[in-house]
Amino acid sequence: MLASGIVYIGSGIVNGQLGKLLFGEKDLAGIMPMIGYYLRLRKEPPAYGDYNPLQKLAYTLAAAGADERNLRREDCDHLVAQQRACDYHRLVCCSSTSN
Repeated sequence: MLASGIVYIGSGIVNGQLGKLLFGEKDLAGIMPMIGYYLRLRKEPPAYGDYNPLQKLAYTLAAAGADERNLRREDCDHLVAQQRACDYHRLVCCSSTSN
């Protein structure tokens, strides 16, 4: 498992994809609008790239402090459920198909 993680991170660094997944300073401004959208205080989701700021924060925190000994199963289930909800939202609400 450690080897696959090292390969994943290494390939992410080489091809530049790791930056899309990790939380950075530019993502700070997007946290509150995304929370507002999740709380249904906003009708439209704020603009974001492949991952919204809350997803990036969750992935960054998990990568920074998680290993097999301290990551609880319910934490993993929550992250998976959040990703599925975002994927479903993109599919249903944000598709560019017209009837």
